Amino acid sequence: MTIRLETDSIVMEGDCGVDDVESLLVLMDERPDLDLDIDRAEALHTAIWQLMMLRKPVVRGRPRNGFIRDHLLPAIGRPIGVDR
Repeated sequence: MTIRLETDSIVMEGDCGVDDVESLLVLMDERPDLDLDIDRAEALHTAIWQLMMLRKPVVRGRPRNGFIRDHLLPAIGRPIGVDR
C-alpha cells in the first residue's frame, strides 16, 4: 500500500497515484495530529499535491525524488525535516 497509517505519522511510499487521494484525505481527517512522512515517496500525483496545499500538513522526511524535494515542497510552503 502506498499510503498507510503508522503510530506517529501517515507514511507515503513508492508511486502515489490519484487512487490514493481518498485514502490520504480520510487519514488526514481522522488523524490531523499526525505528520506526513514522504521519505520513501517516489512520485506523487498532482491531486495529492493539491490536497497537501489545502491542508498544509507538517511534512517530514527527505524524498529521494529531487523535483519533489527541491520544487514541490517549497511550493506548498513546507520546509522538509521540520519538527513540531
